[in-house]
Amino acid sequence: MGAACMAKVPGKPRQCLRAQRWPTKLRHAASMFFIGVHQHLSAAPAFTFQRMKQNMTFKTICNLDEIPSLGARRFKREDGKVIAIFRNAEDKVFALQDKCPHKGGPLSQGIVFGESVACPLHNWCIGLNDGCAAAPDIGVVEKFPARVVDGAVELDPWSVARVPMASAAE
Repeated sequence: MGAACMAKVPGKPRQCLRAQRWPTKLRHAASMFFIGVHQHLSAAPAFTFQRMKQNMTFKTICNLDEIPSLGARRFKREDGKVIAIFRNAEDKVFALQDKCPHKGGPLSQGIVFGESVACPLHNWCIGLNDGCAAAPDIGVVEKFPARVVDGAVELDPWSVARVPMASAAE
């Protein structure tokens, strides 16, 4: 041990300051906690994309013709979260949380162009593929899996593909 961590108390032998910081029971509890976390994480099954696809439960929302071209339709989950389902000019379908990452504006009322939507409040452009705001803006909204099967729009409202980024509205 270096001299920096040794303390000289009159009438007592030198003791290490690091050893005095934590009481013995607390040191033991902390080490057991980290050992338990390590064992829990190492025993967890590996996440795979195939496993995510198996857990998806799509719900039929509407027919594709019921969503206007370059427009959106809203879907409200049981817990109150609102999801906007967008349709672009190529009849591709995208689903995002109906909340702009900037000030929480309703994206379903925005203008759809290409594979983006412009927020009606402050004109932030949000990518429909990934839910990320276009540069120089920073933010992300939750993206949900959506597809068209035999002319019907299907949505999985509980599976979220979220890109970790900062959000100004949260």
